[in-house]
Amino acid sequence: MVRSLRIHYAGAWYHITCRGNEKSRIFGDNKDRQKFLELLGERSQEFSLEVHSYCLMDNHFHFLLRTLLPNLARFMQRFNTAYIMYFNKRHDRAGHLHQGRYKAILVDADSYLLELSRYIHLNPVRLRRFEGVPFEEKVKALEHYPWSSYGAYIGKQGAAFLHKEMIPGMIGGKDRHRHYRGFVLNGLREGMRSPLNDKKAHTVLGDDNFIAWVYKEHVKGKECEKEYSKIHEIAQN
Repeated sequence: MVRSLRIHYAGAWYHITCRGNEKSRIFGDNKDRQKFLELLGERSQEFSLEVHSYCLMDNHFHFLLRTLLPNLARFMQRFNTAYIMYFNKRHDRAGHLHQGRYKAILVDADSYLLELSRYIHLNPVRLRRFEGVPFEEKVKALEHYPWSSYGAYIGKQGAAFLHKEMIPGMIGGKDRHRHYRGFVLNGLREGMRSPLNDKKAHTVLGDDNFIAWVYKEHVKGKECEKEYSKIHEIAQN
């Protein structure tokens, strides 16, 4: 398996996901989920990091983040450690909770923020148990799911730490909440594909111009350059 590489710079956007060890649950109940969000808010403030979208599932989570400083790795280490220590103590267990390292995909914000936010928010109704369920029931389940940022995006109260206005505002129009809801439900109705299928060099979601810029500004000439051979190859074409 190819090891995901990390590219850090101020103002970078990332899609983050992390799964439970052997696909096991990482939340025992809603108290765990609430603590997880509490820690997410605390650590994002500590590391000057913006949380724009999130979704907590039973055995994994998704974030869409923007780092104001080049410190994603430090943030994730502190955040994951804090939650694992809490979870292990509360559930009288020891050892790993997550399946290896978290996955961090560097994102071209101009091209992929809207699609990624929709993909993240649709996770609760992409489960196998929703196959064949009528569209209206999926909509109800999605809009009553309390452990994602979707509710805040469509006008409900959200977590205090959430940056909830920028991405819906990209759609335009006076009623950004209504327009964003329509955007997400169109994806649900049409069976949208994952935008993560477009990632390149294993770690970047963007077109060749974005990859060339990343290489030129944040990789080229550094000691680690040879580790980014895939990015180098694309950037030189």
